[in-house]
Amino acid sequence: MSGVRALVLLSASLALLLTSLPNTAAIVEGADAAPVRNWTFIIYMAADVTDTLPWEADINEMEAANQADNTNTIVLVDPPGMANTMLLKIEHDDNYFDPEIISTVLEDQGAVIPGGGEVNTGSPAILRDLIVFSATEYPADYLVLVLWGHGAGWRGLCPDGSDLLTLPELRTALTMAEATLNQGLDMVVLDVCNGATMELAYEICESANLLVGSELNVPSEGLPYTEVFDAIASDPIQSIDDFGKAIVDSYIDWAEYNSSHATVACLLDLVAVDDIMRGVDLISEMGLIFNRLYHSSLTNAVHSSEYCEDEWSVDLGTLCLELCAEDLPLEIKVASMEAAQKYFSAIIHYAESNMEEQSSGSTTGLSLYSPSSDTDESYQELLISQTSWMNLSFRLREDMDAQTSGPGPELATGDSSSDDDDLPDFATLTWEQDEEWNYTCYMIHVFRIEPNGLVTGQTISAVDPVVRIDGIVGSLLVSAVACIGDEAYSHQALYCTLSRLVRIDVEIGSPNEILASDIEVTIISQSNERLQIECSDGTCTGQFVAPDWADIGEIVTLQLVDLTSGRILSESRALVSGEDMALTLNVHRTDTDTIESEILLGFVAMIAILGVAVIVHVNLTRKR
Repeated sequence: MSGVRALVLLSASLALLLTSLPNTAAIVEGADAAPVRNWTFIIYMAADVTDTLPWEADINEMEAANQADNTNTIVLVDPPGMANTMLLKIEHDDNYFDPEIISTVLEDQGAVIPGGGEVNTGSPAILRDLIVFSATEYPADYLVLVLWGHGAGWRGLCPDGSDLLTLPELRTALTMAEATLNQGLDMVVLDVCNGATMELAYEICESANLLVGSELNVPSEGLPYTEVFDAIASDPIQSIDDFGKAIVDSYIDWAEYNSSHATVACLLDLVAVDDIMRGVDLISEMGLIFNRLYHSSLTNAVHSSEYCEDEWSVDLGTLCLELCAEDLPLEIKVASMEAAQKYFSAIIHYAESNMEEQSSGSTTGLSLYSPSSDTDESYQELLISQTSWMNLSFRLREDMDAQTSGPGPELATGDSSSDDDDLPDFATLTWEQDEEWNYTCYMIHVFRIEPNGLVTGQTISAVDPVVRIDGIVGSLLVSAVACIGDEAYSHQALYCTLSRLVRIDVEIGSPNEILASDIEVTIISQSNERLQIECSDGTCTGQFVAPDWADIGEIVTLQLVDLTSGRILSESRALVSGEDMALTLNVHRTDTDTIESEILLGFVAMIAILGVAVIVHVNLTRKR
């Protein structure tokens, strides 16, 4: 038998052996099959109002939906009138066109509905009892609460007559239910007008993970419940995020063809709300400081934002973007951009339809109200009032003109005596003192201008009119503020460049000896300026001035070149930060001997594999 034929036969035997093995991939796939998830939907229907909503039609829609296994829907509905509250477990009804409600009236209603058969949906105790009852009697992997009825933005929702369930009461109900169950809600769905507010999200973010709602009016028909519950029946093992997206899309798809109203809906990650609120709080703190000088620009940002109920109830996302666009100090713009990034990252899904009917344009997910100190006293009961937002809003509501800025500082740069390199590495700001402008404190924000944008460098607070900036290198924009008390009376933006000599040490890492006379190391800036670095004993050292030769934040390229062949042996990139740089260039030379040894090792490895195949093949043959 020739050598070639033997190799072919051995290869075929190895292939036969591999195909005879069990399908381990299929076994693993079966083991990883997604488990069935249990869902409990808790519907809180506040229908006992003068301006009635189609509660019977919505229950019929729920009954028309396919009922998924391991899914229970519990509805507390309080229709207009007295002693007629019902606690229902939704059952499937094939005859959707029959308006009769066929769902089961639960016998143990006393846990939720007191004697007399009437509840007040404006009471947090009723909502708490419904959640506890539903989750206890129908435990599930996912608990979803739907709040159904009229909404009044930050003032509350789900009224009984004129008694609103206020947002603090909503928070109380969810907090008490969670404490009893030792389990929070996975999602809160708002089937109410103007429900998706920052005020509501901040109230409930500790008790639920996700929020679905609209910051605009919702058509009286509300959510298309048949489509919403069919989305669960079609895929009961879907994630809670996917189901939230399905609610948003079902509502917008329905509204596109069944409503002339502008409709929007979003799915919000409530876990991120605290972080968003910290961003709003920082903007507000700065706004209070700068309101005296920039009142018009701040109010313009509010009035230029997309509005929801009125001009003082604005879309949070567009407010942040409008603040970035106004003539405002850079620190407010940066804080607004950071808040916008946090906010848009938390909007998991957003959709809209018929926006030509919305006179102000497109929204982004959540609204934020600017309260008045004269008419919105109850706003102070909200958690958001503990931030600086409410106080800033009170100031923005005032009718005032922006004041003229007082004199700013003189800026001078200098070279520290410790390094003696004739490079400016510190700056001094000096405010002249006079009787007219008796400043009491100073704030300095230092931003570095980098190739990819501005980076916050330093923040300095001082009571002395002479302030020194050092420890930072680059092309700098300095926002200099002088205050009297808590308000800015002077603001000026200044530019300067602080430099330093950056040392760069490169170590050559190689399995072979490399002589310094054989190589050349070059560093190349983004503007293609080249700087050769001296090498000896496997190390190379050089220096350059930052940001003159290379900007801070710039990516420079290092090349190690073989002078004999002209080949690039190694190439690396590094970020210029203003600090000394220590880098390693690893060289992998491939000469003739190395190539031959690699071929030999590869051949030996192939023979070894084929040898194993022969042994296995012989053993299998013997067993047969």
